Amino acid sequence: MDTQSAASFAELRRILAEFPGPDLESATKAAEREGQLTKPTGALARLEEIASWLATWQGRHPASVNHPRVAVFAGNHGVADLGVSAYPKEVTQQMVLNYLSEHVLELPKSY
Repeated sequence: MDTQSAASFAELRRILAEFPGPDLESATKAAEREGQLTKPTGALARLEEIASWLATWQGRHPASVNHPRVAVFAGNHGVADLGVSAYPKEVTQQMVLNYLSEHVLELPKSY
């Protein structure tokens, strides 16, 4: 597994701590652009909100995503005992290991 490209939680915390405050000018530009697109308002659902959020926090419009990262969390808790899950809680660890074998991820040391 290639852990060189996986971010540690410490790195993610450091990155978040260095974020600047919101750039309202970029937020305004994103909102203005949204209103000019040839589509019904809300047609792209959550994607519209994410684009605006990115512009606001990156301080530029249009925003860009050059090195995307995703954090996947899995856990067992009492709700699985209520029968709301498609699978019993005993298979969670195996499901996580299967996911790891298919993707480049980093497990926390406590796993």
